[in-house]
Amino acid sequence: MPRTRLSLPRVLTPSLDIFRHQPYRHYWAMRQSISAARQMQAVAIGWQVYDVARETRSIEESALMLGFVGLAQFAPVFLLSLVGGQAADRLDRRLILIVTNVVRVICALALAASPFFSGPVQLWIVFTAAIILGCMHAFSPAAASALLPRIVPRADLRQAIAWNSLGFQGAAIGGPALGGLLYIAGPEAVYLTSAALLVFATLAIATARTPAHEKVHGQSGWRMALEGLRYVRHNKVVLGAISL
Repeated sequence: MPRTRLSLPRVLTPSLDIFRHQPYRHYWAMRQSISAARQMQAVAIGWQVYDVARETRSIEESALMLGFVGLAQFAPVFLLSLVGGQAADRLDRRLILIVTNVVRVICALALAASPFFSGPVQLWIVFTAAIILGCMHAFSPAAASALLPRIVPRADLRQAIAWNSLGFQGAAIGGPALGGLLYIAGPEAVYLTSAALLVFATLAIATARTPAHEKVHGQSGWRMALEGLRYVRHNKVVLGAISL
């Protein structure tokens, strides 16, 4: 009897060729640095708020404060996402990323200084920074996503998306672990490290050779936003991706 050979499926890995594009190299470095810094800050903010709250509050009240600081980071994203999308369509995307990263650096430095203040002042600084960071996250993802197709050829777009996903997963795993490890030395160690990552991210995107921004003419911002919502509502693929 002739033997039948079993063919194993070939494992496809992202190609390093995508990094031959200078704008994408800088863009990828920026995105992963931001993701790692954001994950580290989330860990430190949660621990710091809980630790400070426990000095004068019960476990239940401290846990409630922890929920409030999470809401402070999420609510601006929920409320300003449409505005962030409109900004990405109408303004220079690279400039949006530079500005939001600079603001993130300032917030990281303010957070690094917060442990040197009294408990109530610490909480005010942390909550204010959390709200501002949430606002920045409402603008930067839309600008980054809109910029990606402009800096790589269409044929390389799948590879670029694959490397983005790979980098994000690495930052999502390594960021909290590194943040928790650095928190042993104090929250300021986490915030200063995240500030350094954000400075690097700012320099990376500022020196990327991105194409000039093409302005949108003759379009109503609210009409474009409503059309986008209608598309998402009737497109099951997009709706499923958003729900993940």
